[in-house]
Parts: sequence; C-alpha cells; structure tokens
Amino acid sequence: MRNFIKGLQRNVGAIDEELRLLPDEIKQRIFDKIVDYELSIPRMDVEVSRGKILEKTLGRYQSIYDWFVRENGQENEAAKLFDATNDIIRRITRYAAQIIWNADRIDRSVQKD
Repeated sequence: MRNFIKGLQRNVGAIDEELRLLPDEIKQRIFDKIVDYELSIPRMDVEVSRGKILEKTLGRYQSIYDWFVRENGQENEAAKLFDATNDIIRRITRYAAQIIWNADRIDRSVQKD
C-alpha cells in the first residue's frame, strides 16, 4: 500500500497534466482504436454495438479523468485518497501513543507496588 501511495503521489501531477492537455482529436483516435479492437473480439450470443462500446469507453475515460484531474475547484479522487490515508496514519499514530502511554502508566504502577 505504501508503494502505491508513494507512486501515486509522485505521478499524479504528471497524469493530471497529460489528461488535461491531450488534444480532443488524439483522444478521439484512441477511443476509435479501442472501439475497433473491442468489436474485433469474437463473442458468442452477445450483440455489441459501436455506440455501446464507445459509451462504455467514454465512461471509463471519464472515471480516470475524475481520479486524476482537479477541475472547477473540485478535489480529484487521488487527493481524497491522500487525505483519507493521512487521516488513517494520524489515527494509528495517536492510538499507538495512547497504548504506549497507558503501558508506561501501568508499568510504573506495578513498580510502585
């Protein structure tokens, strides 16, 4: 988990920039290639249409975009993950300090007796 968070912290800015600056015509070509590939996969008893595959592809792209790009003052999902991770680390640290403090208190109490 630590390596994932560290990697995300290192790369989120670059991913954000790439996604924001990617020209629409390049995105469209990528989407077309994805749709063409999906249509080339043989399927049994399943009908697929170009429109449905494109819709699914655009939805996936939007999810990735929302994960990494901060827009309209909204925090991206990666930043929310960082906040949650930091909050968990703070709690664990606080609980560990409380455990040590209580153990030390108990140890001193036992030594007095």
